[in-house]
Amino acid sequence: MNAIIDQPRILYANEIPENRLLIDNVSQHNYRISHCLLEECLNTSLEEKPDVVIFELNEATKERSLLIGSKIRQNLINTGIIYLSNEASNELRFDCYDSGADDFVHKPFDTDILIDRIELLLKSKQAEYQQKSNSEQIQKLASTSISIVGEQGVIIHFFQDSISLNTYSSLADKLFEELANLGLSSALAVWCNSEAPFYSSDGIVHAIERSILKVGQDTNKRKISTYGKRCMLLGKHTTLLIRNLPEDIEKAGRYKDLFAMLIDGIDLLCSQILLKDQLSKSEMQLTQTMLLTNQSIGNLKNRTAESRGKIKTAVSDLMTQMEKKFMKLDMTEEQENELYKLVLKLDKTIDQQISEIIDQEEEMGNILEHSNNQRWNNSF
Repeated sequence: MNAIIDQPRILYANEIPENRLLIDNVSQHNYRISHCLLEECLNTSLEEKPDVVIFELNEATKERSLLIGSKIRQNLINTGIIYLSNEASNELRFDCYDSGADDFVHKPFDTDILIDRIELLLKSKQAEYQQKSNSEQIQKLASTSISIVGEQGVIIHFFQDSISLNTYSSLADKLFEELANLGLSSALAVWCNSEAPFYSSDGIVHAIERSILKVGQDTNKRKISTYGKRCMLLGKHTTLLIRNLPEDIEKAGRYKDLFAMLIDGIDLLCSQILLKDQLSKSEMQLTQTMLLTNQSIGNLKNRTAESRGKIKTAVSDLMTQMEKKFMKLDMTEEQENELYKLVLKLDKTIDQQISEIIDQEEEMGNILEHSNNQRWNNSF
């Protein structure tokens, strides 16, 4: 039955031509009437799908009419069925109802009565159709809402589990796992570094796909491009390929909206992995530099200590030799005192220089220790 019936179609099954006159009078009320013999009724009904089928019952045709009526009801649930009969027994009424009849009209009757019954039946069927249509729409909306929640849940779950990942390969594996829950096959290209890794959910690197994703990344300005069932999504650092969009246009549209959010999130995650990788490399370089610095300072301390010892020994030997030579010189007491003061001053100056070297060593050690502490604090 159509949502709006402009001219209801009525099929009249009857073996007696004279009875058609009554039905023909009904056609004056904007009904489209067609006639058929009883044996033609089922096939005609299935082919034309009338809004109402009217059977003329008599002793000879009653059983066949009821059987055909039940088959029409099984196949055309929205088609109304009316039985006309000279008999008015409750048993016959029950048999008609049991075969799927919507109404029973006892003959003889006025044409207006039949028209009223037809109108009432059409309104009833129209209400049933509208109720069913509304119910189906509500069920569809509910099913769609459940689907949307589930689809969004997959994406949310992906972001929750991906935030702590440290490699592009682990990120791609998690992405493929979640997209597989939506029945999707996919590939991901990452453009964060010169290596430009390519990952595929089937584990196979498809050369043509990789080249297409590269060309798309370099030339395509659209964020989402569709090629039949395939969909390519461009991010700043990544390109995502979906190989099998759903046949359902509405569902495919929802997926594209999700993918638009997804590619932005993947971009951020890849940027985070890139930053972690750069920080890790910087940390390794800094650690290596600090180790070399520690070694250099250790070597410097050893050489300084060795130099201090040599200076001390040299000064001591020099003073001993000077004392021996001074004793052989014919000097006044005053000259000896002045010379002794000079020697002491020289010794004091050398001690002061050695002390300054020690202070510089300690300062360098403090700077190194502070740098180490600062590095570890930043790493956490």
